[in-house]
Amino acid sequence: MIGEHGLGSATSVFPSTTMAALTTLHTGRAPAEHGYLGLSVWLEELGRVVNLIRLQDAADRQPVTGASFLAAVPSIYQQLSELGISCAVVMPEEYGQSFLTRWCCAGASYVGYGFPSTAASLTAGLVRSGEPATSWFTCLTMTPPATPTGRPAIRQPMSLPPSI
Repeated sequence: MIGEHGLGSATSVFPSTTMAALTTLHTGRAPAEHGYLGLSVWLEELGRVVNLIRLQDAADRQPVTGASFLAAVPSIYQQLSELGISCAVVMPEEYGQSFLTRWCCAGASYVGYGFPSTAASLTAGLVRSGEPATSWFTCLTMTPPATPTGRPAIRQPMSLPPSI
């Protein structure tokens, strides 16, 4: 994915769910390899529908045990850590203890933010300190504002200040 100058192209995944795409982002593996196809999926091994973020039964919301097979592939950060490269992940504080985040971000320092408006400054601080950082913003879960024509406005991607 990373080209000669640190830039490259990326394509989406199928199924094109947030769960499948974000898990692919953090593992570098296709959904067929990491197994995360959606938020709640039928797991034949457990005989039930499971919420994969909370790792609980989708019907009664009780915690699911015996699901270590769900962490079938290593995160990108584990792979980089084994090569001696440190990483940091900037994500919302409330996601830090979920099974999915602990697996997908294993091998990285987790930097939680309380408000999306602080994510860029936290990331900038990591970059200034020399710590590599991967930043994931919650823009995928926010509804874009409508324009006067009623169509969603297109947001420009957030960028770090040029002083870095």
